[in-house]
Amino acid sequence: DIVTVAAQPGRLACSDSFGNVVVGLLESSSGSSQVKIQSSYALRPSRFEYGEPGYSGIALDKRTGSASMIACARYFFKDVSAYDRDISVRTFHTGAGPTAITFVDDQRLAIAEGYGFGLWVSPSM
Repeated sequence: DIVTVAAQPGRLACSDSFGNVVVGLLESSSGSSQVKIQSSYALRPSRFEYGEPGYSGIALDKRTGSASMIACARYFFKDVSAYDRDISVRTFHTGAGPTAITFVDDQRLAIAEGYGFGLWVSPSM
């Protein structure tokens, strides 16, 4: 079952309730409104175990052109996994279960959890 869908020019991503993500790279024909999937790849959390399914949110970085960063937050697992295309960059744990996630810019990721939010900053992004 698909829990979250995120779209951006050139990319479409969806996640299921366990944090598995499928990313489609899109191609549009000039002069046509049709868009087709050029290629796709799957991402799986580095710490994958079967547990209670729940909220799983995804965020695509806001850069255009060579945009490649993807983040996936899992509520019951209390973690966030960051990917650069199909390579796992880092997985970190949150204090409470994340309920929303978004890229602020190309170096900061905002994560809502409980009654507050966290900001993850990575110089490598």
